[in-house]
Amino acid sequence: MTKQTYPIKYKEILVTGGFGTVASYVKEVFNNSNVILTNKDSMDVTKPEVVQNTIESVDPDIVLHLAAITDVDLCERDEALAEKVNFRGTENVARICKVYDIPLIYISTSAVFDGKNSNGYSELDSPNPSNVYAKTKLFGEKAIIKTLNRYLIIRAGWMIGGGKKEKKFLSYIVDKIKKGETIRAVNDKFGTVTYAKDLLAFAKERLIKSEFGLYHYGSKGVCSRYDIASLIRDILNKKSKIVSVSSQEFKTKFPAPRPKYEVVRSVKIPFRRSWDEVIREYIANEIV
Repeated sequence: MTKQTYPIKYKEILVTGGFGTVASYVKEVFNNSNVILTNKDSMDVTKPEVVQNTIESVDPDIVLHLAAITDVDLCERDEALAEKVNFRGTENVARICKVYDIPLIYISTSAVFDGKNSNGYSELDSPNPSNVYAKTKLFGEKAIIKTLNRYLIIRAGWMIGGGKKEKKFLSYIVDKIKKGETIRAVNDKFGTVTYAKDLLAFAKERLIKSEFGLYHYGSKGVCSRYDIASLIRDILNKKSKIVSVSSQEFKTKFPAPRPKYEVVRSVKIPFRRSWDEVIREYIANEIV
């Protein structure tokens, strides 16, 4: 990654949800900044007074808001919790940022669209969430747009990142393939892959150019979980059997509705790399 300089006014960065997948790359990408990582214990975004006291104490030049309930099925089971954190928590952060005139970066999701369009969705398309998680993330977007003038909202696709600490689909597949186990992977849901490190680099570029607003970010091409599993098997040069199955097979385990085409594109800044190139780089540099 090419090192970049950027305005001195962004030297102090406060990060909410500072110990998740995206947050794991903040210090590396924003290498010229003093990064303050917070979590629920040090900055509970659902408590306005805590948000205000933390921002007053740190006096950041920008806030990177990553705190969220990202477990889609948990959000479906507990809508009140999802709304409290993803919507009201974001609203709290936005309001305090307004008081102190601090720009806000917010990572949203491609799931805000209903997934009926196989061509994917751009920044010009109207959201229509199909589950509670996406609905509360969209409420967060709207709260920011209503409250702030300087904001950067980035809708990401299927997020990969976090290296060996990550415990999601990709690392699960890698582990099973290494063991030579058979994998059953969904073939009827499609998405855009977003590498968390690249996402932050994209955000940094927007700050350098003072290009605020709403953006989509991901990789070129469309893939299913089956496509990803098959690629990983090829990358690792293993002989695990990959079985193509319908999403209905996992309906009991993952009951929340999910869009068929969780695919995004951008009319502002075209995506630069293909989904398979991104996954190959990630596995080579952080997994193997």
